[in-house]
Amino acid sequence: MGLVISPGYLSTQQNTADDLVNEITKGLIKGEKISNCWILGTMNGDNKPTKQSKYSKILNFTVSAFRKVSTVTIQPNLIKSPAPFAKDHRKMFFILLWKNKSLKPVLKGKGDISTFIKNVVVPVATIGSSNFSRSTYFLGNDHNESDILWIDDDVLNKINNTNNQIYNDEILPNNYLSPSNNGVPIIVSATVNSLKKNNISNYLRLILEQTLKTVLS
Repeated sequence: MGLVISPGYLSTQQNTADDLVNEITKGLIKGEKISNCWILGTMNGDNKPTKQSKYSKILNFTVSAFRKVSTVTIQPNLIKSPAPFAKDHRKMFFILLWKNKSLKPVLKGKGDISTFIKNVVVPVATIGSSNFSRSTYFLGNDHNESDILWIDDDVLNKINNTNNQIYNDEILPNNYLSPSNNGVPIIVSATVNSLKKNNISNYLRLILEQTLKTVLS
């Protein structure tokens, strides 16, 4: 399994980056692990952290956190211009599976994209406004962030059929209302009828491919 993350703002301390990655990975199926993680452009990754070594970059905290749980974690070569890409405000999270596990996935620059995309399946992705930081996901900040969680039919069926109540509780009918949130849905589920059944992963792979072509050099 692999990850491609366009994070927006990153955690600004090593301990909060570690906490976020631990929360994400602790739900992995026993025996499953992250083989590769690629972190794309950020909003603050090149900034120097406060009260930390002047030689460290904020990006290094998240890279270090993922290297503790993955085989390889890198930031591929990114374009430096035009100016809008000096800082990347995208917030996207792709979960990848390999079609051919014997092939070593390589994604260092634009020249690797074609081969890389041919060997990946993208069953799950999030696209929205949540920054990749502990405060966004786990501390209930007041930024009113929201994301669309895209799940392929096969994965959704496995979640719905599992006996694990933790996962079942997250898949809610589209008429679900939370009384503790003034009647505003916390999670709303919906089917994208314009996409053919079992075609969501192909759609997500296309989004990933276009994103990589936009940001890699």
